[in-house]
Amino acid sequence: MSIVECSSPFDAFERHVTQALHTEGADEPHFTGVFGPRSLTIPEARSLLYDRSQDDRACDEIWRHVIIAAQHDEPPGREFWHLSALWLAIPALRSRGYRIAYRLRADRRDIEGEMTLAFIEALLAADPALDRPGRYLLRTASGRAWEAARRHLPETCTGTIEATAPVHQIFEVPGPQRYGHVSASWRVVMTRNSVEGERLGALARNLGLDAAVSAEHPRRHGTRTGTIRLRRAAVRSSGEAK
Repeated sequence: MSIVECSSPFDAFERHVTQALHTEGADEPHFTGVFGPRSLTIPEARSLLYDRSQDDRACDEIWRHVIIAAQHDEPPGREFWHLSALWLAIPALRSRGYRIAYRLRADRRDIEGEMTLAFIEALLAADPALDRPGRYLLRTASGRAWEAARRHLPETCTGTIEATAPVHQIFEVPGPQRYGHVSASWRVVMTRNSVEGERLGALARNLGLDAAVSAEHPRRHGTRTGTIRLRRAAVRSSGEAK
């Protein structure tokens, strides 16, 4: 007997839920009163949700019924509706998951797992009186998946410091304040190469590699870029500088 391996969480979940729904009576009418005298089974409701010729109001009534049942039914009926709700949403969630994984180069299995968790949380907290409850559930699940994929975007290394840093960075340092003396702030101008060197040095220090880096690149005297003359100034009792 051959074993069919599922390529994604949605595939595994859909196969499991399809079997469970048929075992627990998915072919029995569960949506009564949604379309007047007509009753729908769960597979029929799923087909109706993705039928473009149907009115949006009919889809909204299905999702409202699912939200109320998932929040207020007694166990084990509540868990049955949790599975049913996710099974109804999988076709829409699957297409959104493909789009997220393609654009952000994320693992589709991680995306689908995040969407499943977000969908169930939104299902338990949603207000059935929402204007478009189904759209709210799908947008909440896909929004969480977009955020999770962006948090794990791979960093791209670049050797062009000019493209990521300004030409110069200026830092203002307050001068020492002593009574009776005139003081001025100190201005420190650093080039982008100096700033990048400071960052790399701090990274090496945090990783415990500062000794190895110093041994590989011995300290060298820099190039003098300017001079500054300091003169001590005192204040006379009359207030005039000496």
